Amino acid sequence: MNHVIDSQTRSKWFFEIIKFARTDDNDITAEKIVKSAALARKYVPNLSIVKDELNFGNGYFLIKGCPVGNKEILNYGNGKSQMNQHNCFVSQLVLLGITQAIGYKPFSYKQEKGGSLVHEIIPEASKQYTISSSGKVEFKPHADGAYLTRDIRPHSLSLMCLNNDSDTSTRIISINELMKKIPKNDIEILSSNAFEHSPPESFDCDRKNNISSILDKLDGNWELKIATHSAKSSDKESESALARLLEAIEQSGVLVCWKPGDLLIFNNLRCLHGRGEVHGKRWLQRCYGSRTHALGSVIDLNGIAV
Repeated sequence: MNHVIDSQTRSKWFFEIIKFARTDDNDITAEKIVKSAALARKYVPNLSIVKDELNFGNGYFLIKGCPVGNKEILNYGNGKSQMNQHNCFVSQLVLLGITQAIGYKPFSYKQEKGGSLVHEIIPEASKQYTISSSGKVEFKPHADGAYLTRDIRPHSLSLMCLNNDSDTSTRIISINELMKKIPKNDIEILSSNAFEHSPPESFDCDRKNNISSILDKLDGNWELKIATHSAKSSDKESESALARLLEAIEQSGVLVCWKPGDLLIFNNLRCLHGRGEVHGKRWLQRCYGSRTHALGSVIDLNGIAV
């Protein structure tokens, strides 16, 4: 599902958010996020529909034409960006505000992107061959933080497009679609603790693999967690079930063909996402949302059970 913000609404939204985004400290505070959430409720009609779609529908929603401000990309090859003086954190606050408005509190990990609440997703020259958001190589479908326990990993992801000269799409795969393709016997196997999940390359922390399931049923609803490029099985039976699941994943999903101002928000417990190789400039911003962490929390993964 999607909603398009018209130009008049986008302009009004921009000029309201700029009033508190444009400050001397240039900090993104909890107070600003709460204010931005109020504007999201004002300018995006029926946010309850977005919330229901994430929690009970296909798990994702696209909002097109969001205000982003004026932006420039400098030192692109090093994965760095610089925002001109008129930018004033507009896109970041829109991203965080919509996430907060539908009930997912923005948070971050100390070991990823320096603990920033908003991640600048730009290929980095030193990491271009890593399978991560900083790389240029194909990033196969995955759920973020699949190796983490449910309470710790992101419950939602929000992505905002600022530049997509590379014309690289994001593929989003709903568990609703997948469950129709998974044989009944495989569901039981994929629900068992027979699979090994590994931390992503972008996490700068003690790398501890986790043995767990891929599918989980909670309150009558199915959830999934997997990074398809790294998940491993423990025996022949689980290996076969995993192979059939990967085949189903490859045959599933819809493409988001990014344009500046597009904002995709999805349930990370009910969807997978991935992209192809990046050729040229591409700049997204990302934030995580949680139902358990407090607004603005920075989670230290070292020394905690995952």
